[in-house]
Amino acid sequence: MTLKVNTTKKENKLTTDEIEDHNQSDNSAERRETERNGLIDSNESLSARCKRIKGRGLVKRILLSFSLKTNLLDLLKTESSDGDIRCLNGLRVLSMLWVILGHTANFLPDIKDESMKSNIMKHWLAYLLFNATYGVETFFFISGCLVSYLFIRNSEKLGHLKPGHLVAYYAHRYARLTPSFMVAMLIYTGLLPYVNSSPYSTTSHGYLSCRRYWWRNLLYISNFFDYKEMCMTWSWYLPNDMQFYIIAPVFTLPIVYGCRKVSLLVAVLMVICHVGSTTLVIESHKDWNNGSYKKYMNRLYIKPWTRVAPYAIGLVLGYILTAWTPNRKISRQELLIGWLVTSAIVIPMMLFQNGNFTIHYSVVANFNEINSRIYEIIKSPLWALFVAWIVFTCRYSNGSLVDSFLSWNGWMPLSKLSYGTYLCHLLVVLYLNNATSSDVHLTMSYIVQKGVSVMILAYSMSLVLSLLVDMPVRNLMTLT
Repeated sequence: MTLKVNTTKKENKLTTDEIEDHNQSDNSAERRETERNGLIDSNESLSARCKRIKGRGLVKRILLSFSLKTNLLDLLKTESSDGDIRCLNGLRVLSMLWVILGHTANFLPDIKDESMKSNIMKHWLAYLLFNATYGVETFFFISGCLVSYLFIRNSEKLGHLKPGHLVAYYAHRYARLTPSFMVAMLIYTGLLPYVNSSPYSTTSHGYLSCRRYWWRNLLYISNFFDYKEMCMTWSWYLPNDMQFYIIAPVFTLPIVYGCRKVSLLVAVLMVICHVGSTTLVIESHKDWNNGSYKKYMNRLYIKPWTRVAPYAIGLVLGYILTAWTPNRKISRQELLIGWLVTSAIVIPMMLFQNGNFTIHYSVVANFNEINSRIYEIIKSPLWALFVAWIVFTCRYSNGSLVDSFLSWNGWMPLSKLSYGTYLCHLLVVLYLNNATSSDVHLTMSYIVQKGVSVMILAYSMSLVLSLLVDMPVRNLMTLT
């Protein structure tokens, strides 16, 4: 059965894959877009690749999918079209660097000297290090924004949807994310244990969880189980993002069929779910204090119902970006007021967070204090609104400095490597910790230097992973 889409735009004859793809590049009406989330990006469409290798034999086309030269050139491309939300490239890369720096600080070798830790916490850069969790909130927001923006856009071009479109929508997503995820798990399980000889190792026996519970990762359900049993604990983001992706059509389909109020209600309910569930968890665990990190992670931090608000806000902004033309601009007065309001909210949040976490992720917040409870409940939605304002102003202001910076073409190649970098960066951190053979004199300069080293090595690993796994898989999918 075919369902007609409620749209006034001219219908175009497009491939059925377009409804499932949500890459932010859309150079033409006949272009098939590659599926993306908050961590992954690419510029060349699948149809463009098909045309480029059209006429070659199947064997040659398969071999060409693994061409290092071709894939590297594709990776380095920085072209974009008028429909791109180019500022998301900069946001994605900066958020990734922020997360790397935060994880570097939180997964340091065991430091016995408490005075060193205390000195670090007093440093002004500590406010940056221990707010890195906001980088993950940004990833959720970007993912929701792109899913909504591209789903609605492509649906309007198709003019009709079929049940098979949603099947492809989900299947394509799984196929795109899983191979690289599997390779990262193999490295973590098969290689890291053999470099686990340092007394400063932070690997522990986490790789044993991979050998027992690897299937949870492949089903993207690991966040529903005990945090201590999770394979690659930092991968908790992926099942959450996959679960949000699965329910995203509940928001996007009503818009496609003209029921925008229903979509707005869905988004509001998602935010209410986030705020309500976070409140319930906190109210039932007011005794959390030092040493409660695993409880905090297991019951609050990694659960989808306490993470969904940034994604929902991203969905709403994605719709707004499709409804408003780029020619619609906001005035300087509106711009100034918006920046003043958002800054007045975000700056105090950044200063408050420093009192909630410390080195090695010890939770020091006392949820008996009303301000700590309120902060934990509202921080994610407020941060997502702040990022939404940034994207909105980049889209609808006249050549702002923020837009020029975030939309710089140089971000694009690094943006394409974000997914692999997210998978690999803690492998690098754990390896460096395992290779430590002497006492660490903990200073802020040590953390920053180590963080920069992790960034370079993680992006290098991601480059290899992208050329050997991610891009070949994407190319092979054009042959189906």
